[in-house]
Amino acid sequence: IREKAVKKKLIAESELENVTRSELINLIFAPGMSTAEMITNLSGRGVGMDVVKRNIEDLKGAIAIQTEEGRGTLIQIRLPLTMAIIHVLFITVSDMTFAVPANYIEEIVRTRVADMIRVVDKSAVRLREQIIPVVPLGEVLDLPGYLPVGDDRDLLILITALGTEKLGVVIDSLVNEDDMVIKPLPAHMGGLQMVSGAIISGKDEIFNVLHMPKIMETAREMRRRVAASPEERAGEEKRIHILVVDDSVSTREIEKSILESYGYEVSMAADGQEGFEKAKRFQYDLIITDVEMPRLDGFGLTERLRGEDEYRQTPIILVTSLDREEHKRRGIQVGADAYIVKGAFDQSTLLESVQNLVG
Repeated sequence: IREKAVKKKLIAESELENVTRSELINLIFAPGMSTAEMITNLSGRGVGMDVVKRNIEDLKGAIAIQTEEGRGTLIQIRLPLTMAIIHVLFITVSDMTFAVPANYIEEIVRTRVADMIRVVDKSAVRLREQIIPVVPLGEVLDLPGYLPVGDDRDLLILITALGTEKLGVVIDSLVNEDDMVIKPLPAHMGGLQMVSGAIISGKDEIFNVLHMPKIMETAREMRRRVAASPEERAGEEKRIHILVVDDSVSTREIEKSILESYGYEVSMAADGQEGFEKAKRFQYDLIITDVEMPRLDGFGLTERLRGEDEYRQTPIILVTSLDREEHKRRGIQVGADAYIVKGAFDQSTLLESVQNLVG
């Protein structure tokens, strides 16, 4: 995919080092992309997968691909079950009631504002071994009359999931749950990307069914808009380039947002093996890695990097949910420079560790 994408000028070779494995795989959906060796009446013209993706998205669905050498390829297609009975939760935001398909909801948690983690100008919640970004649903939907969350109350948060990505959305209340018939939107409402259908209750009330993949995408873009000010970046002779390695999409994005807001250049990798491959192609100034990952864990990645001449002195920070002393000793043995437990993770802890190691 990498070679064909460069050859067809879908991506510049210089940009490959900043592309994650999942982003690279998704290039097969680009118009004109084909890995076929020769053009035939069936393949090679680069019109196929882009049409598949476009039509699935037009149906307010999503397609995702996971592939691993020796284990094969998994293609997941999600489509809204319009005109079908599905389990939904009725929630309220800004005095409006919406329905959320239960298959997107992992759990519901309540937490105090004071217990939230600050991530630049956004928030996150620490839930067991993961750090999950949190956004007010009213802000994502841009609802009239929506007021920002205050510091003096508890928050009710829906933990939503799409593949490996998780997002917490703040709601006002949970009304009830039920199995309901979802009807498609009329043609004149087809442009409402955050709504996948409608429910008509027994009292002839109409409730919009939220399209969670689009809401998660919008929330992700909102977080990415936060960047360092021109004043913070002015006068820099050399940008410090950091590689973040974590199999959790949410954790990667949070760490990336924090680091970029302070002017660091950030690349990402989805596991230790991908991180090692990227490190071989580009000399990073610092590496931040999770420990528990598929293919190659953080201990193994650190050990392999220390075996490379160009990474013998490069600072490496382990960010993990493993908090036992034996794990910390293992981190020291393989050559890590800092060990941050996710249970104590916050923005200042990460930035202080980075600044102490690279300035």
